[in-house]
Amino acid sequence: MYEVNVDYVTRAMDTFGMAKRIGEPVPILLTRFRKRAGLSMDGLAHAVGYSYASALQRYESPDYAKEYFPLEFVERIAPALVGKGEPPIQEGEVYMALAGVQRAKYTSFQETETHATLERSTTPQAIPALPDVPVHGIAAAGQGGNFTFNGDIVDYLPRPAGIARRLRVFAIRTVGTSMVPWRQPGDPIYLDDSRPARPGDYVVVECKGTKGEPGDAFLKRLVSETDARVRLEQFNPPDNKIDIPRAQIKMIYRVIDWPELLGI
Repeated sequence: MYEVNVDYVTRAMDTFGMAKRIGEPVPILLTRFRKRAGLSMDGLAHAVGYSYASALQRYESPDYAKEYFPLEFVERIAPALVGKGEPPIQEGEVYMALAGVQRAKYTSFQETETHATLERSTTPQAIPALPDVPVHGIAAAGQGGNFTFNGDIVDYLPRPAGIARRLRVFAIRTVGTSMVPWRQPGDPIYLDDSRPARPGDYVVVECKGTKGEPGDAFLKRLVSETDARVRLEQFNPPDNKIDIPRAQIKMIYRVIDWPELLGI
């Protein structure tokens, strides 16, 4: 049985709420959490939306030199670990061990240029206002997708209360009629790649391109996924057997629907 003892991390906080590490380094702790959750490196990578285990390898490498992982990374992997294992992994122990913060005290963060270090704050009055959400431009579909990303930011949308302190969010506008009546052409879609999608969630699946060109992207509903394939469905015309090989997928973005956007 794999356990992480919170004694590895002291509870002496500095002025930003950051703990001072003692004991085992974070790569070892991450490996223990992963094994306690019963996940292979491939399994954890796929659970959080990475195409390959190589995206996680540097975080489990003994050469990782920092005291803690970026809070952005911990926020991404925590949902895939919490509740699994024996005893069940708790959210608080993940954040304390891997990010050095108490989850209850983590109220906001401000992104740096490298996305590698995040400024902590426990004073609500000090929380900076995050900017509006960027709208990513899209182009006509290639070989059967709904669209491709064109690499531009074409607009900004208001940041609803439910994502007021969430950084890894962007938006697109719906194209085509495949998801009518759920969304009409031109309707805004807010997307998040920091939390894994689950069957039943609406998603944008971005495929890998060739020769430096962007790949096709699909706005659909997630039916199921395995290590080999991802199955999607659309509403118009009805089709729940849209299969994409996992090896062709670059990223899966989860759609943040209205209740979550509004914080209810």
